[in-house]
Amino acid sequence: MPEDKLFPYQPSLAVGIFGVGTKKSTDTTLGTDYNMLYAQLQHTIPGLGGYVSAGGYYALQDKLFQASDGSGTQRAGFMGGFISPDIPINAAWLQKINVAGDVQTGKNVFGAAGGGLYFYFTDKVDVLTGPVYFFDPASQPGGRQWFWTVQLDIDLPLRATPSPTPAAPVSETPAPATTTASTK
Repeated sequence: MPEDKLFPYQPSLAVGIFGVGTKKSTDTTLGTDYNMLYAQLQHTIPGLGGYVSAGGYYALQDKLFQASDGSGTQRAGFMGGFISPDIPINAAWLQKINVAGDVQTGKNVFGAAGGGLYFYFTDKVDVLTGPVYFFDPASQPGGRQWFWTVQLDIDLPLRATPSPTPAAPVSETPAPATTTASTK
């Protein structure tokens, strides 16, 4: 639901599922079927741009959310994020930069905090890069706590947006009045 739809200053609302996979987990192998429900509120920073968001998640697969140190299952937690107002660059090759940060709590494979910079080359092509700190490093490849991420985003329209049909020109002189007479 978009911002300000029901009342002034109402945040946007998103609900859904992520981490849905096709590989089923077994007792000996981890799959991709994390199946995490989430709800999140988000609002633009008034007068500046950018946004702040907060919400939570709940994983439907408990065995995939065991802490590596045996401290138990942590399949629910907080999710939050921030993106700064645009920092205009207006160079031929770089339009703008945004500062970003997010966190997903939990001592599990998804628990992490990250920060980075978005570099927008066009409205439809950008790169996000920055460090990610994992709360349960033993659940990560190589048992590492820190990673550097580079994400390329390319937005492609799924269908063409129809162009608005131009309105017919309006004559500046009024049309002559017509009368009809009926005869009996």
